[in-house]
Amino acid sequence: MKFARWFGYLLAVVTLVLLALGYLLYLYDLGFPDGHITDYAAAMSSVYKKALVPGGLLAVYTLYLARQAPQKNIWGKLALVLLVLVISVGVIAMVDNHFYLNLDRGQGG
Repeated sequence: MKFARWFGYLLAVVTLVLLALGYLLYLYDLGFPDGHITDYAAAMSSVYKKALVPGGLLAVYTLYLARQAPQKNIWGKLALVLLVLVISVGVIAMVDNHFYLNLDRGQGG
């Protein structure tokens, strides 16, 4: 059970790191340096803002599971959390690719 606890903590840290990376990619420098927000940046910031709350709840739930590891068998729930995390990252990557190919990115001409 000790390994399950550490795996839960590691999964929570990975979730929080992915949320921070997404923040840096999509929200941190939105409109920098001149305040112009492209169609792509506006669309991805909207998508990412909608993914922040479920991602944060997923990290908190994973921390809760890790705290429960000594009393309960949590491997099935951790596998489900990992599956949800992988699917979420995949969906955001596919949406990002679609928007990148089809929306104005301010690339000039």
